Amino acid sequence: MKKIFILLFSIFLLANYSKAQYADNLWLTHYLLNKKFLKNNLLNSNKNLDELTDNRPVINNELIYHSVFFDFHYTITGTDAVNTTDENQNGIPDYIENMASVFDSVHKIYQSRGFAMPPPDNSTGGSDNFDVYVCNLDLISKTVLGYTALEDYIGDNPNSKNIHEAYSYSSYMVMRNNYNGFSEAPVNNIKSTAAHEFMHAIQAGYSIYIINDLWFSEMIAVWAEDYIYPELNGAIPYLYKFFLNTDVSLNFNEKYSYPKINNYYGTWIFAKYLTEHTSDTIIKNIYERIISSNNIILAISKELSERWGITFEQLFRNFIIANAVLESDSSYSPYNYSKASDYNSFLTKNGVKRFEKTFNYNSTPINYKSNRDGNGILMHLSSDYIKINSTGNFTITYSPKKNNLSDIILLKYGINNKLTIQNSDSINNDKIIQVNDNSNNSSYILIVYRINSNFTDSSSLQYTINIADQYIGINNNILNKQENISIYPNPIVNDYININVNYKVENLNINIYNLTGDLLYKNTFNNTNQVKAYISDFPNGLYVITIGDKKNILKREKLIICHK
Repeated sequence: MKKIFILLFSIFLLANYSKAQYADNLWLTHYLLNKKFLKNNLLNSNKNLDELTDNRPVINNELIYHSVFFDFHYTITGTDAVNTTDENQNGIPDYIENMASVFDSVHKIYQSRGFAMPPPDNSTGGSDNFDVYVCNLDLISKTVLGYTALEDYIGDNPNSKNIHEAYSYSSYMVMRNNYNGFSEAPVNNIKSTAAHEFMHAIQAGYSIYIINDLWFSEMIAVWAEDYIYPELNGAIPYLYKFFLNTDVSLNFNEKYSYPKINNYYGTWIFAKYLTEHTSDTIIKNIYERIISSNNIILAISKELSERWGITFEQLFRNFIIANAVLESDSSYSPYNYSKASDYNSFLTKNGVKRFEKTFNYNSTPINYKSNRDGNGILMHLSSDYIKINSTGNFTITYSPKKNNLSDIILLKYGINNKLTIQNSDSINNDKIIQVNDNSNNSSYILIVYRINSNFTDSSSLQYTINIADQYIGINNNILNKQENISIYPNPIVNDYININVNYKVENLNINIYNLTGDLLYKNTFNNTNQVKAYISDFPNGLYVITIGDKKNILKREKLIICHK
């Protein structure tokens, strides 16, 4: 038997933030390469990391309890001894029976949801049941809750149906012999650790590529805690770092740079958004796609486009809007979470700063530079949030230092907190949003975001935002030109709309959006001043049309479509 590598998970360090205390994480790397750090920070000086983790634990006077799906290895003597209380007097400590009950329940739920169970280990622990060793983990750290260790290469997992794995591995788990002294009740720590760590064992049964991609494997394992035991709210504390670092890549891995961020556990909220707006089965489906692609983002993208009719980019855009909105009400769909009120409560209680900046605009131009006025971080698959209050109409000009698949969205909060979303228009290399209805709005959230599903570099994009009455360099005659553009009929009862301009435009750009900001129609007409835009397939409702030339937005107007 050759050990490939060991994975240690669930090492919790308690820390105080703001007014509340919650669990922070120090997660060990996949290959335990930095053993000097571990020896200096986690181990008793008389113990060697290799001795403790390179093989299955050796338990003196070992006893084995066979549950439905697991073999629990434990002892009632020595430093690894468990509490011997046995209320039903069946010879099995209640601690072990209770732990087994939790694990069997977790196994049944995962199995009933269609996940392939981890492959057998050739009876290494005495049978083909999954082995759980119950030990004194204080030898590693007094804050370790448990870990999963990968063991042997299996190839094709015999416990899966109708799929063929190429990189499946067997594994085992190690749990504490007691959970006294932790902030959570022992049973709650056992539940969350069982859900989290057994999901890692399931991942290893599908593909080593899932385990190798730290952000994804941990994102799903933390999501699994919430999935199996939503009543514990055990995953919510991880949102602290996520919402402090929304400008860090979704698939960020600390081996690249910024090692102190450790943001990947907070990304469970992406898995939560993903499953709430598709189905819980999507995680299993993504696992199965990873078997053939060995690429996480590609697997997610294909699953979304082929089964759910949405691109990864579209869903990620909806996700970052949902993180700004944080509403539970279904009327905000697809920008809602079922437990958003709990997330909001936690973030507020812990004083999490959710905005990069807050601007109060009163006709005095504002110029913001990300590397001068912000933290200078905007990685791929990330977002910055800026709050805007204004006394009048205004124009936002977003200028990235380089064209790197970035854009802006404006969330407009109106009467009764009604939300509308306004997308940007492009002028040269700038993105422009003109607000002409400020009297209808109470506040705004500007989202700056980057979406590049194949980009793995953690470098940051720098940008400038200008807020002024009108676009920088705008032609002084544009406001007058608006009066020379007519859009009719409105309301629209036919299959088309007429746009007349009282002067010839070299490139006349017509865009039509729905109220959630989705671009439904886009066309450019050359050297003309009279065009028809055909909208016969648009459902009846309210829309927004923008008319522009090569440099500017010339007019924005609401459309009412009411086909007969």
